[in-house]
Amino acid sequence: MDACTNGGATAFPYGGSYVAGACNGGGYAHPAASKAVGSVAGCHGAASPFTAIVDMSGNVAEWEDACAGATGAGDLCRRRGGSFADGPTGLRCDADDGAARDATSDTTGFRCCSG
Repeated sequence: MDACTNGGATAFPYGGSYVAGACNGGGYAHPAASKAVGSVAGCHGAASPFTAIVDMSGNVAEWEDACAGATGAGDLCRRRGGSFADGPTGLRCDADDGAARDATSDTTGFRCCSG
């Protein structure tokens, strides 16, 4: 979440206020579906060193390594960042929801980083 909030300074990766269409979520001008990584030009961190990190909001919600228990497939696990199906509230960096560990959806996936 530190990268998404530009070190705790913003509510969205690109700034402090919601901008419709900045990331692939509610308000984006194209059909609701996931997009190729980095293809939404405005969806990146607002300040150095986070400007090179893309798609921290929208596109697909990110599974986080945070589950309530370690007993099996039904454990509730956290997702962050919102997806192409979410509006302003779900696209905030601090927005999170949960789903069972074995849940599948076209709105949920992984965000990978490389340096």
